[in-house]
Amino acid sequence: YVYQYATSMAGAAQFTDAIRKEGRPAAERFLNMLRAGGSDYPIELYKRAGIDMTSEAPYKALVARMNRIMDEIESLTGTTKH
Repeated sequence: YVYQYATSMAGAAQFTDAIRKEGRPAAERFLNMLRAGGSDYPIELYKRAGIDMTSEAPYKALVARMNRIMDEIESLTGTTKH
């Protein structure tokens, strides 16, 4: 279960980036994946939506997202990285 949660977070991070860059086409791919529900294995649903969960791209997108969040927290709290 933890693995599924983590991979879903990575896929969502890459979808977020794609939606910001591409707009409506990426949003439609995301919605179509959600509409597919449990009709196939998640890895296949992601693949049809243009996200390859076997590559490092989704995980790099997640790390980049977390870095942006941490930078924002540091900015808001006036702290810096050590």
